[in-house]
Amino acid sequence: MAGTAIASDWVAVDMAAPAALVGEDLATPDALGNTAHADKIANPDNIKFSEKLRTLFIGEDSGMHVNNFLWAYNVDTKELSRIQSCPAGAESTGLGVVDDLNGWTYITSNFQHPGDWDKKLHNKVQATLDPLVRANFKDRFGAAVGYLSAGGKAIKLG
Repeated sequence: MAGTAIASDWVAVDMAAPAALVGEDLATPDALGNTAHADKIANPDNIKFSEKLRTLFIGEDSGMHVNNFLWAYNVDTKELSRIQSCPAGAESTGLGVVDDLNGWTYITSNFQHPGDWDKKLHNKVQATLDPLVRANFKDRFGAAVGYLSAGGKAIKLG
């Protein structure tokens, strides 16, 4: 096509990320060792959109947050919320959204490789957290799978 215009109403002509979805690297690590601002997304790895909830869900695998997070960004209100924190060293993965199953909306999520220590990132917390991660996640070979539901009062995790 070599510079030829694409005849479609779906071709982007201008793109920019919403401000709430842009992360922020830190000049120096914070008190826990995070090298990116903990209230902002760092290195998104999984994304799913819920039409019913008008929300984009974003899972991290950052290497910049001591704990990776699962975030929810409402496209109408422009509000970003952290809705899950993984154990230190673990990656937020397995993200899925089911908008309507018998009147319920489900967000599925899990994490993998808790305690995957990075010497530089986790040096402030590893000594304290490693025994806890080993005790709760099968000596670092366990994980958790769960779901959040927005269809009623019940919410189940793990």
